[in-house]
Amino acid sequence: MSTIVCLHPEVKEALIDVLKELEVSKAIISKIKKLTDCDEKMVEFGRGGSKEKRAPSAYQEHTSVCMKAGHSMAECAAQWKKKKGS
Repeated sequence: MSTIVCLHPEVKEALIDVLKELEVSKAIISKIKKLTDCDEKMVEFGRGGSKEKRAPSAYQEHTSVCMKAGHSMAECAAQWKKKKGS
């Protein structure tokens, strides 16, 4: 998910005015105010930084190794089912 990294000062001011008119919570308006000002672009997006990348599941690990060994996805899934007894 993308997040807003910075806003042009004029865009930020206009957005805050609209949010106030809509009676949006002060906490959200405060977060908008704290955004860095962009110099040239109106808005700059970045990747959300709060979430860490999850480790691959056992199934994903199995499938990765299996497919790198030259097997098809169907073959790898069948091997996984047999391994797990499903």
